[in-house]
Amino acid sequence: MAVTKELNTIIKTKGISLTAISRATGISVSSLSKVFSGNRKLSASEFLKVCAFIEIDPNRFQDSA
Repeated sequence: MAVTKELNTIIKTKGISLTAISRATGISVSSLSKVFSGNRKLSASEFLKVCAFIEIDPNRFQDSA
């Protein structure tokens, strides 16, 4: 869950909406909402899409997983 919390913090800090992430990644807003409320996990491919969109290196989470 540490990865999800850190992703959520980055997204909020950058002022990025779930709608914007959804449009760019193809992941539904509903699914993203569930991820960031702790009710669903991101798949590896979804994680990489989100990282690419918010312009962060996914390797930064290597020790968090």
